Amino acid sequence: MKKYLIILFVALATSLQAQHTALLASTANQAVDFDISGGIARGYELDLNESNAQDIFWLPDGSMFWTIGATNDNIKEWTPTTNYRIEGATNTGTFSVSTYEVVPTGLWWHPDGDFFFICGLAGDNITRYDVSTTWDVTTATYVEESSAFNNGPYGLEFEPDGLGVWCAVDFSSFWRLRRYALSTAWDVTTLSTSGTSELQTEPIKPSNFGWNTDATQLWIGSENDGMLYTYDMDAYELSTAVETASQQTVYTANFRAAEMIQGRNDIFYVGGAGSNVEMKEYTFLNGVSLGATLTTNGDFATDTYWSKGSGWTISGGTASYDGTGGTSNLSKSSFVTTLDTEYIISVKVVANSGTGANDLDLGSLDVQRIHLPVDTWYYRGKSNGTGTLQIYGRASETFEIDDFNVYEIK
Repeated sequence: MKKYLIILFVALATSLQAQHTALLASTANQAVDFDISGGIARGYELDLNESNAQDIFWLPDGSMFWTIGATNDNIKEWTPTTNYRIEGATNTGTFSVSTYEVVPTGLWWHPDGDFFFICGLAGDNITRYDVSTTWDVTTATYVEESSAFNNGPYGLEFEPDGLGVWCAVDFSSFWRLRRYALSTAWDVTTLSTSGTSELQTEPIKPSNFGWNTDATQLWIGSENDGMLYTYDMDAYELSTAVETASQQTVYTANFRAAEMIQGRNDIFYVGGAGSNVEMKEYTFLNGVSLGATLTTNGDFATDTYWSKGSGWTISGGTASYDGTGGTSNLSKSSFVTTLDTEYIISVKVVANSGTGANDLDLGSLDVQRIHLPVDTWYYRGKSNGTGTLQIYGRASETFEIDDFNVYEIK
């Protein structure tokens, strides 16, 4: 059965060829910035069985992660088959937080795994739970909660000493990040509801955010526009945050849940609101090393290499579909890749008059279909060996592409 491939719309800041020598992600002990300037590739998806996913939290070694949703009021524990990768992850535990919060929006674990916090919109506060078994959410018991503060909160990040916590709030009709002080470490009953510092982010609605390892870079995921933004700042000094030029569009129905792992700049995760929400895995192209393109004449300089279905032509350095051939493809049969090897697939969409899905296939990759507006798109996926490389146009919709390439991740 043919599967279809979703790839991610990104604004291309540097050429993909420049990524070939990019360094692999550093270890978690080093301060590694989240470098989104070179583009983002979309990868696997995982059905969360949750219609309103709000936050994601990964165990630092990548062996487990948790999601929290505002519809089912549950924390779900997931175990992946490969560390840091969501493909094949299974739900291994569930814990309801509905007794104390029916609209949870944030989740944060203490680094020792012996307690965690949630925040939410029903109580407008932060709640602590202790666990009797380390990292086992099913053994959690309620401990305490803070006083209510502002309108929010969204997202949740504690500083390492437990004396500072950050939340996104809607205060006086302006979205902002705020730092709140605790007079006793990790005791949210001692939280002062008067923020100590803040960053006004309007029109950005920062539904999720976090830092790099040494907290000198801040990232914000905006629910309003589906963008990732980065800021430079002094360590844990929110008042010094200055937005950089590094930002990219991340496609999801309603960007809410997100997680970047400190010390890794090659991968991150996004979820959202809507029906049948899926957790999506993305790759920073500046965080991986790529081989040379495996496609020939991907720039369509000549009318060779590709088989053209009805309505397709190659001319003037692009491949074009005139919409007259029904669902028709441009393809290369017997396209050889290496079994279980991961690839980045890219295509530049020059023009697209329609709204129908433009499918991109590479053998039996785990894929779906999506409409491709004008821009450069990337997808990260694993090959099954030999297959057919092809892209589809849709009936009555003109479609023009350039720079169609497949790169092996080294």
